[in-house]
Amino acid sequence: MALAAVAGIAAPTFAAGRSPGRALRAATVQMQRSPGYRFTAAITTPGSSVTITGEFQAPDRVHEVVQIGTTASSELVMIGPQVYAKDRSGTWRSTTSTGPAPTDLRSTFATLGSADHVKRRANTITFHLRADAAKMLVGASTARGLAGSATVGRGGISRLRYRARTGGRDVIVTIDYVVTNPPPTVAAPH
Repeated sequence: MALAAVAGIAAPTFAAGRSPGRALRAATVQMQRSPGYRFTAAITTPGSSVTITGEFQAPDRVHEVVQIGTTASSELVMIGPQVYAKDRSGTWRSTTSTGPAPTDLRSTFATLGSADHVKRRANTITFHLRADAAKMLVGASTARGLAGSATVGRGGISRLRYRARTGGRDVIVTIDYVVTNPPPTVAAPH
């Protein structure tokens, strides 16, 4: 996915004097305030890969196309606790999530607020997250937390990449974001 192409969103100031931690926080705040964006995520572990493309519309609307390895892709629309999934025949089925709605993707950026060992080189900020914060991103326990990087610019974060070790294997996640104006519209399928 291309780097962030932004119109109509106030740009943070990444002045030379700004500390790497403050620059990362400014970029995460901008992403949390964004009304929406498009994203592409690649998740790899030894022996498997998952690609997710989609759109997020604040506060709680997500459309995703998920490709696991070489299997047929699946498509989901999540609006708050309502989940719509397209079955193999192309028919949309609706269910209601009984747990917390996983549709506010901005929690990823809130988690980055607890980063430590933050360093900056040009537009790339590297960081570390402790195990408790890493679990929020990885969805599983990590003994050592995780190491990551964020590419920051006028639109907030255009790329987030992190690596964690969980269940005895490495998990590498790369997410590219494009903040758009107007934001994407995510609607319930017909």
